Amino acid sequence: MWIICTAASKIRSAAKKDRDIMEKGLRAFVSYVRACKEHHCSFIFRWKELEIGKLGMGFGLLQLPSMPEVKHHSLSTDGFVPCEDVKLEYIKFKDKSREKQRKKKLAAKTTAAKRAKKQRSIKRSNASNTVTRKKTAKRDAHSINRRCG
Repeated sequence: MWIICTAASKIRSAAKKDRDIMEKGLRAFVSYVRACKEHHCSFIFRWKELEIGKLGMGFGLLQLPSMPEVKHHSLSTDGFVPCEDVKLEYIKFKDKSREKQRKKKLAAKTTAAKRAKKQRSIKRSNASNTVTRKKTAKRDAHSINRRCG
């Protein structure tokens, strides 16, 4: 038991320093959980008895992923201690080129989000102006009909 705890803590500390290790552990965890769920020999891989928390610690996860297999089934998350002292967004790749690529994608994503937000606000204001114009047009037409009629 002590050896497992030491290995898990070493993996977690390595994942805190290198995003590549963190992402590989996450990908392996998700793959393992989905394989267990979809396996045909249910007497070997008992889905209901799978302890997600301990499994996540074994894969060196810093946080449990939000995946439908975990959310919709009542699986045990006991034994998992999330790392609250580290924000996942700030973990960098050790490889300089991958880190540069990640930052470029992140910057593009934030500018796209800002652009989309700006377009939504413009659409909302245009929509409200259109509704107001329609209401005033109806009111004007109604008042003209009263005078003429």
